[in-house]
Amino acid sequence: LVATELKGQADAGANKGTYGEFGVAPSWALGGSPVTMAIPVKVGLSLRDYYELDGTDNKFGYVDAGVLFTVPLIRVPTNFGAWNIHGGVNFLGFGDTTKALNNGDAGQVVVSGGIGMSY
Repeated sequence: LVATELKGQADAGANKGTYGEFGVAPSWALGGSPVTMAIPVKVGLSLRDYYELDGTDNKFGYVDAGVLFTVPLIRVPTNFGAWNIHGGVNFLGFGDTTKALNNGDAGQVVVSGGIGMSY
């Protein structure tokens, strides 16, 4: 993902910035079950003036790594789409600017869950 600030800013910097995000999410079926486990990892970076702090463009914004389990809901008829329930936990580590914007927190743990559908 590449994004550019067109008007205004999300940080306290002086310049419009460009953000880059890179990630992967390899996944595996668990044994002979329909459950899959994914290990999503992504990194948020300043490509130019995005994570500014006190006049410095800090290139590293954050790293996000976790685990996600997905279970298909096989009792739902396929003409209603492919449904699943999923849940996981992610660990975020913040760079200097992101840490400052999050009240000095060096990281965060995020637990998530939901219902998904693809058609």
